[in-house]
Amino acid sequence: EYRKKLREQIERARLIQFRVQGKVQVPESEAMRRCEERKSQGRTDAQICASHILLRIPEGASEAEVQALFTRAQQLQAELRSGADFAAYAMKFSDDKAAPDGKLGCFGRGEMVQQFEEAAFALREGDVSPVVRTRFGLHIIKVTERRAAPTATCDETTLNAFRNEIYQEEMQRQMYAWIEELKQKAFVEVRL
Repeated sequence: EYRKKLREQIERARLIQFRVQGKVQVPESEAMRRCEERKSQGRTDAQICASHILLRIPEGASEAEVQALFTRAQQLQAELRSGADFAAYAMKFSDDKAAPDGKLGCFGRGEMVQQFEEAAFALREGDVSPVVRTRFGLHIIKVTERRAAPTATCDETTLNAFRNEIYQEEMQRQMYAWIEELKQKAFVEVRL
C-alpha cells in the first residue's frame, strides 16, 4: 500500500509539473518592477516561510460536523506538537491539493488571510500553531523559517527572491486555473 501511495504521489507531482510548472514564466522585467515597487514603498517587513495542513469545512456543514472536524484538527495538532512529521501528515490529511506536502513558501504581511497571517507571524521558527479557522477551513500552521526584511537594493540575491515569489504566485494561480478547467470538463451524473 505504501508503494501504491508513493507511486500516486510521484505521478501527481509529474502531472502537475507537466501541466502547470511548464506554463509558468517569470520575466526579468517583472522581478525588477516588483523590486523597485517594494523599494519605493519602503517595505521592510520580515517574511516567514510556513507549511500548513488544511481541513476544509464542507459547504452547508452543521455545527456538529464543524465541531467534529475541529476536534480532529486538534488531535492532529497535538500529535504534530509531540514530534510527528509535518510533511507526512500534510500529505496524508491535508485537503490543500495545491501544496500536497503542506509547503506554502515564504510570505510577508498582507499576503494571506488575516486570521492565518496573525497566527503564523505569532509563531517562532519550528512552532506548530493552534487550530486556526479561516474562510478556507481549519489550518494547522508550522513556521519553517523566518527571514529578515529584504534589503533596499535590487541586487541579484534580492532579484532571485522576487523571481521566486512571483514564480510561487504564478504557480498557485496556474494550479487553480487548471483545477477549475478540470472541474469544467468533468461530467458527473447523479442518479438517485
